[in-house]
Amino acid sequence: MEVLIAFAILLVMSTAATAAVLSYIKTHEAQSALTQAMAIAEGKVEDLLVLYPSDAQLNGSHGPEYYDESGAPSDSLADYQVLWSAQAHDIEGIVALKVSVSWREGPVRRTFRLETLREGL
Repeated sequence: MEVLIAFAILLVMSTAATAAVLSYIKTHEAQSALTQAMAIAEGKVEDLLVLYPSDAQLNGSHGPEYYDESGAPSDSLADYQVLWSAQAHDIEGIVALKVSVSWREGPVRRTFRLETLREGL
């Protein structure tokens, strides 16, 4: 009888440990994807901040551009999709830049948005 009780306790503990490890792995993957999306968005904003004010990318909506899971640009559909827009701000001479990075996390589509202002047109 004592062996059965010990086995039941071991079974419950191993099930709980397995659930905890799987939860950790899922959380780590989600955080890694978010971190990569943030890095891609920041890189795109930096690219837009150094353009000449008359550049066509600083007027209207643009994209999509695609990036693989390492953050490298891709010519075809890849893990991350980047869209951006640039619009005149209420303050004269200022352009509002909005960058949106989307990716799939299982069946759910996640999006990270980054906005900033720059001197413009």
